[in-house]
Amino acid sequence: MVYELIQRSKDEMESFMIVVNTNYYKLKPYLKNKYQHQAYFLTPKWVEKNYTKHFFYIFHNSFIKTKPIGSVSFKKIVDFAYIEYFFIHDTLTRQGYGKIMMDLIEKKILDRGLTKIRLFVHKDAIWAQNAYKKYGFKLVLSDKSEIREFENSRLAPYFITNHLLYEKKLNNF
Repeated sequence: MVYELIQRSKDEMESFMIVVNTNYYKLKPYLKNKYQHQAYFLTPKWVEKNYTKHFFYIFHNSFIKTKPIGSVSFKKIVDFAYIEYFFIHDTLTRQGYGKIMMDLIEKKILDRGLTKIRLFVHKDAIWAQNAYKKYGFKLVLSDKSEIREFENSRLAPYFITNHLLYEKKLNNF
């Protein structure tokens, strides 16, 4: 099969939201406040506020473009890519799609001249932590205050309470 990441225009963000929102109910028991719920259940209002801040992609089978498999977004922060959203449709998890999508987004990140990826993972989302470790990510920090102060607080605006900071260094072949 051939898979691809397609960058979404603002008008095409519905499929991105659908994939993220299918995972909301898995995370809902761990979310502690309104801000956390809003970060994991996306709405058109969220798109209006955030669309210009990231590169948004849908992951799908090249031959069946009507059903998205995953959603991923990142933004460049000085010398690294920050992945804010990385989700496989809830009905398609544990089938190897996460690894394929990660490989594709890493290529997009390398194409932009970046060789590090950072992301946050909820401390109780053990399944997600295990997946990122399998993809080569390492836990960098777990302490809230250390994360907020890390590298001149560059990630502080994106930090959500009860999340851990992971990083992966990419090889530029």
